[in-house]
Order: sequence, then structure tokens, then C-alpha cells
Amino acid sequence: MAQPRCRSVLITGCSRGIGLGLVRGLAASSPSPELVFATCRFPEKAQELQQLSKQYSNIKLLQLDVVCENSIKKVVKEVEEIVGDKGLNCLINNAGINVLASLEEVTAETMLTIYETNTVAQLMVTKAFLPLLRKAAQLGTGMGCHRAAIINMSSLAASMQLVQANEMFLKVYPYRIAKTALNMITRCLAADLKSDGILCISLHPGWLQTDMGGNMSLLALPVNKVKQNVNITAEFPVTEGFENCSTQPQNPSGAQPQQWHTLDPELEEILIPRKLSISPLESWLTVRYSLPKAEGAQEEEENPQPSECPPAAGTGGVEEGEGALSDKVQCRNVLKIRRRKMNRHKYRKLLKRRKFIRRKIKEGRKKRRQIKFEKDLERIWKKAGLKSAPAGWQTPKIYLRSSRR
Repeated sequence: MAQPRCRSVLITGCSRGIGLGLVRGLAASSPSPELVFATCRFPEKAQELQQLSKQYSNIKLLQLDVVCENSIKKVVKEVEEIVGDKGLNCLINNAGINVLASLEEVTAETMLTIYETNTVAQLMVTKAFLPLLRKAAQLGTGMGCHRAAIINMSSLAASMQLVQANEMFLKVYPYRIAKTALNMITRCLAADLKSDGILCISLHPGWLQTDMGGNMSLLALPVNKVKQNVNITAEFPVTEGFENCSTQPQNPSGAQPQQWHTLDPELEEILIPRKLSISPLESWLTVRYSLPKAEGAQEEEENPQPSECPPAAGTGGVEEGEGALSDKVQCRNVLKIRRRKMNRHKYRKLLKRRKFIRRKIKEGRKKRRQIKFEKDLERIWKKAGLKSAPAGWQTPKIYLRSSRR
């Protein structure tokens, strides 16, 4: 069954690279969106983009500077005049810049410049086009680009789990930090706009051979075959798990149809924002309990081994036979260590506090049961035709009796 058609798409940063490839791929696809808004800072200098706008009638070339508030308002007004009450179906925040800066080279000025363009500007553009996206969402059903969607171009370098996956990532401190913040923006937007039916995702398109990506990338961006490496068409097929998303290049031989491989669970976090980790602890817990185990992996023992206690201060550097303990000192329970460190007065105070909290919890439960009991009695009286309790009636406090004897 064919996916619903996406009527209008707006892409930022279309003068070159991925943005230009997206415009070319969408315009040449079949069926193609009714409107493809291609924006960039200097349309008069984007020769390839101007040629595409002349070749395809559905491409609308607009001038947009994502860091200029007046420019954003102007483009929103122009798009609104064209789409009318149908709204905007898809917004692709692709514009971005990169500056190589290692830990020794990074400066505050560079950080702020990259952060403003790659993070703050994406949020401001999304905020400006939100009314048009909501108009489109009201006319459709489901979740996807056929209804309303916000796609933020992120990067694998922003992954919290793959910080040391590539040494090249260590040379782009400002870029990867800004993209990590962009992923959090995506998660916040997804939570806020879920009730409106607007899909919000962060997408890793792959390391492509563009002006920003350089020539060291594995994936090329052909001039006339953009759809081979960019899996975004006018239909925008969206599934629950994004199983068809991948950065793997297709088979160059062409003997078999194109195969899109599912990424490893650690790599899917950039495609599915809900799997992003915000700390090493959350990352470890996700891998340990949420993600599927690798094939052939042995089941770990459920019962943890006793934790080892550090050796005494006076036994450091002593070899066997010179007074060292033959067996390692082990503690079966960490609480025993805490018990040894506190004196008797603190221990009794802790027990007293625990009893007090337990008693308060029980009293609260009894009060709630008593209130429910009284409401049930009132309901029975109303069914019997009585407006209030009979004369002389006193509701028994059966749940509030003292349990002490």
C-alpha cells in the first residue's frame, strides 16, 4: 500500500552538499511533492540550485539566513502566502557550519558561533514555522511527513555512547557539542508536539563527500544519482522503528536490489532520539537491560559477586610469605561497611527514623480507607432515598482505631 503523499517540504541550507542533494532527489522523485521550498543565504550565487528551479516547476527558491530573525519572518510570510490553509508538511533543518577545533584550539568565540548556527537557529526556525506545521497536522492522520514532521540533520559525532568511536570526532569539539544539544531539542519538541501529531526526529545522513564532509568520507554524493545515498523520497515512508534507515552504501554491482541494513543498537540512538543517553550510567543501563544481547553471548550470572574491600593501609606492597593475607578480604554486604562507620547513637537514630516513616505511611493508608468507607456509606444512603445520614448516626472509625495494645 502506497504511503500518503507529502505536499510541501522546506529545506534549509540548499546551496550545496546534502541540502542540494535533497532538493534534487525530491524534485526528480515520482511522485514528487507539490512544493519544494529550497532556501539558502545567497540564492544568486547558488548556480546549481537556480538550474534546478528552472528545470522543475515545483521548486521555489527563497532567501533565508537562519541566524537572522527578520529573514526568518520574511520567509515564513512568503511560504504562508503560497501554501495557504494547507500548511507546511515537512521542515528539514539542514543548514549548519563546521570549524575544526581540538581541545587545545577551541575558543569561546568558535563555540558560540557554531552553537548559534547549528543549534539555536534550528530551534528558532522551527518555532517560526510551527503555526504552518500545525495547520498541516490538522488536515491529516497518523504520524509522518505526509502529515507534519520536523527533521533535524544531526550527526553520529553527537552520540553520547560513541564518544571515542572515531579519532576524527575529537577534532570537532564545537560541532559535535552543538549537534548533541540539537538532539535534546529534538526530544523536547517530540514531547511537546506529540499531541499535535507532529513527528520530530534527528537524522544522521552519513558522512558524505561534501564541502563540509571533505574527501575522507566513505559515501559519495553523485550529481545525478542523489537517491542512491539519500533515502528520502517524496512519499517519506515512516515506520514505527525506522527499520529502513541506514548509512550503509548500497551494492555497487547493481546485481541485487538495494539492501538497507538495520544499524546496531548503539548506532540507532541517533536515528531514534528516545534512545539517546545523557550519562555513562544511563548508557550502561541501556546496554545491560534494554538492548538485545549479541549472538553467542553468554548469560551473566544474576547473583552478583561480593564486592572486594580495599586492603589495609599497612599491607600495601607486601608479597606472599611476608605477612600478607592468603585470601582477599571480601564483604558480603555493603551495608555492613556503613554500619561499622557509624556509631551506636547514629544507628539507633536511623532505626527510630525508619519506624517513624513506616508508621506515617500506615496511618496515611488507613485515613484513605476510612474516607472511602464514608463515601460508600453516603452512596448507600442516597440509593435508599435519604439525603443525609439517619438521625443519631455516627460513622464508626473502623480504620482509625489505634493498633497499639
